[in-house]
Amino acid sequence: MKYAIRITVGTQYVGSVDARVPLKDADIASARELGASLVAAISAKQSWPDQAQAIESQRIRFRNLIAFHKEQWPYEYKYWQDKGWM
Repeated sequence: MKYAIRITVGTQYVGSVDARVPLKDADIASARELGASLVAAISAKQSWPDQAQAIESQRIRFRNLIAFHKEQWPYEYKYWQDKGWM
């Protein structure tokens, strides 16, 4: 489910941390490592081809859906046109 939500909003997965209270030093270290990985990925504009392909497929799906419903969804249709996505 989390993967589907990320694809819908166009984000890519870098990693995760799981910790339970009370936090241990190793939990905090893992969170810091993930934070550093996230900063590095954003700075390098890193992309993962499988995730990028899924995001693009979802974008095409939404574009087609909005175009099909342009009479019922005029605001969304205009927004996508203004963005150059239509």
